[in-house]
Amino acid sequence: QLGWRLLGQVLDRARPLAAEGLRLRTRPPRAVDVDVDLGDGRRLRGTVPEVFGDRLVPVSYSRLGATHRLQSWIQLLALAATDDDRAWTAHTLGRPGNSRARAAFATSLLGPLDHSALATLRDLVALRDAGLCEPLPLPLKASLAYARARRTQATVDEALTKAGWDWDDGRFPGECSDPAHLRVWGARAPLPGLHTPPGEAEQAPGETTRFGTLALRLWTPLLVAEQGSW
Repeated sequence: QLGWRLLGQVLDRARPLAAEGLRLRTRPPRAVDVDVDLGDGRRLRGTVPEVFGDRLVPVSYSRLGATHRLQSWIQLLALAATDDDRAWTAHTLGRPGNSRARAAFATSLLGPLDHSALATLRDLVALRDAGLCEPLPLPLKASLAYARARRTQATVDEALTKAGWDWDDGRFPGECSDPAHLRVWGARAPLPGLHTPPGEAEQAPGETTRFGTLALRLWTPLLVAEQGSW
């Protein structure tokens, strides 16, 4: 019986997520084949599973964060780049990011997209190619926080402060303590890429660091497509 109280709390948090997921999954799930011309003789071929009509509805008990958004975004881009005549959307559900939030769940609604999906997907592939050659100074949580702040007209220093809340250790380990970041940047490293200027193909208005430029390059298209986001 020692676990019943904790189990009850878990169930209370999970029920609203399950109910909202069932409400959005109005059609039987299907797998959609994608085939996208990436240029230079490369193609993206594969299958996007669990598509409900023209919706993606991934549900996670985790707090809704950068990784969940990016996973849904990539699948949504693949669908839209394969068939841009359909109004594809992604409804990503998770627990609220703030434990004091009144809402029972958090939602990221992406799409429908315009005809820029192919160009955006190709740019993500270019980022992946660059990341296969060197570690990119692009931690997901911190870069999302930075891009959000900059899109709401925050100064660079204000945006870096918000990014630092996700990067630095605090009451709980920050993103800097992830094993991959520890291996690449070292223990208690500052935000990477702050002392490196952006490359010629990585320019962004108002950004003088590689971290800031890459953060906006990765997250701006997603934030533009996310309903209710700035």
